[in-house]
Amino acid sequence: MSDKYKRSRDAKPTSLAEIKALIGLLYLAGLHKGSRLNTEDLWSRDSSGVDMFWLTMSLQRFRFLMRVIRTVDKETREERRKYDKLAPIREVFDSFVRNCQKHYTVSEYATIDEKLEAFRSCCGFRHYMPSKPNKYGIKIFALVDANMFYTLNLEVYVGALSTKQRS
Repeated sequence: MSDKYKRSRDAKPTSLAEIKALIGLLYLAGLHKGSRLNTEDLWSRDSSGVDMFWLTMSLQRFRFLMRVIRTVDKETREERRKYDKLAPIREVFDSFVRNCQKHYTVSEYATIDEKLEAFRSCCGFRHYMPSKPNKYGIKIFALVDANMFYTLNLEVYVGALSTKQRS
């Protein structure tokens, strides 16, 4: 594998701890509105960046991991994608939702809402909603506890289901 990369250290093996650190940095980027910043800005050391980023891993390693990380088996991806547009991230997404449900009991003040999560890249289920502040994105329905602002369940709207998908 290392012969595909200019520097051998770029292709070093990845540990579970490093994957958890990567996921943590992605959450942290979301908290800091990372989608509106250049990646370099988060790693900046001139007091405008976030120390946790460069203390966790180098920018080059972060970019490498983001480029090569896969959340689905390549052998079955295309077959599953025919029936599930969310197939590339389905297992990770469902695991996240299960953990949200496992660790919280919703109060009597629950609400269902839709949100448009800003997303401008190519995606088969990206939506355009001119009335929203972020006009392009992924439409998500959320069951949220209105007292604690805790999300209990999420469903990504990927468009109308075909007859085969409903069964």
